[in-house]
Amino acid sequence: MNNLNYIKKKQTNFQEIILFAIKYAKNKTDEIEISIKMNKGINIQSKNLKLEKVEFEKNNYIYITVYINFKKGTVCSSDLSINSIKILIKKAILIASYTEHDNFSGLADIKKITWKEKKIKNFYNVNFNISEGFKKTIIMEKSALNFHKSISHIENASFNSNYSIFHIGNSTGLLKSYSSTFSSIFISVIAKNNKGMQQDNFYSITKDVHDLEKSELVGIQASKKSLMKLSPQKIQTTTLPVILKSEIIPIFFSNFIKAINGYNVYNKKTFLLNYLEKKIFPNWMNIQENPFIKKGLGSKSFDDEGINTKIQFIVKNGILKTWLLDSYSGKKLNYLTTGHAGTISNWIFSYDEKYNLKKMMKIMNKGILITELMGDGVNIINGDFSYGISGFLIENGKILHPISENTISGNLINIFLKIVKISNDINKNSKIKSGSILFSEMKISGLN
Repeated sequence: MNNLNYIKKKQTNFQEIILFAIKYAKNKTDEIEISIKMNKGINIQSKNLKLEKVEFEKNNYIYITVYINFKKGTVCSSDLSINSIKILIKKAILIASYTEHDNFSGLADIKKITWKEKKIKNFYNVNFNISEGFKKTIIMEKSALNFHKSISHIENASFNSNYSIFHIGNSTGLLKSYSSTFSSIFISVIAKNNKGMQQDNFYSITKDVHDLEKSELVGIQASKKSLMKLSPQKIQTTTLPVILKSEIIPIFFSNFIKAINGYNVYNKKTFLLNYLEKKIFPNWMNIQENPFIKKGLGSKSFDDEGINTKIQFIVKNGILKTWLLDSYSGKKLNYLTTGHAGTISNWIFSYDEKYNLKKMMKIMNKGILITELMGDGVNIINGDFSYGISGFLIENGKILHPISENTISGNLINIFLKIVKISNDINKNSKIKSGSILFSEMKISGLN
């Protein structure tokens, strides 16, 4: 159900509110920025083949930031009325009067941005029909339960579909908006045998509800994953080659994203502080950001400050090419913003088209295939990490048995350089577009 006329009407309304706020604050502030976010969606959950929950979401938020003599005041509200806007601006001005003078504060200098905005389509089909959404969750449950007698029960199955509108304007003359859609299905499954229970899940996330994986296949995949984890063993402490499966690469590389975030850089709280334009990955490895991929989960024309996005290398030939900067962190580091206010866009990892996961396991021969990372044991300042893991012991290029209650540890600077190959099983459910990654070795802690 797509009400494009309703969305266009809302966008016009939001624009009028922003223009009013800018005009009202003209002689009261040096600069002002207003952004309005609207979300509307549905969340349907089932359990034991029964409808458990239906949630409708609809909210609006307005964010107002003012700058007066390099002092900043920010307020937020769900009330978009004209009277509320006036009160909010007065509150923001009052807050600014109590904040410290900061020469780096202020709006982005859009005159210095040389790359042009590239319009992309982000609005596709959504579905707010309860019966159709419930049907998807039931199909997932039935296919999971019928797959094997060892599937004991379903923890939950869900369907989500929503759209959002983002509108931003400021006193430099910037005025932009976009609308976007997301839909997902998810199921969590429990498998059981005489040695215990194991849980796993499977899901699909897309911009267009029509592109979701078939519900039956999602249920089956969740059951397969749970069954494969039954009867795990704990292995001896050792050092072995390791493959991180593509589904967990976004978790592992979230630490890299934090490490090159401008705020951590200027605060000197990153292990990559002195690594700009230096090698941190193997020579063959590239990470390119492309915000313009059709139906990409991270596709967008501009960031949360209204700065145009662009195609750029984050890593080229193993060398770190940029920090992730918004206008403030850019000023602090004497760089222009890179268009990263908010979050990253689509990151495309270089990979070997000839190698799927099975071939990469053969290359590894003996090692660990890791399918789950647990905990958040990363020191972003020095790069040391430690994760609880589950996965599979690989011998002669084949799965021998599942493992659990083990940990991997090391230092990210050293580990990044131990990447051997990236396979072609690209993760479709993330902005991080990477296949599974083979590392030459990692320390694995377990039985002594």
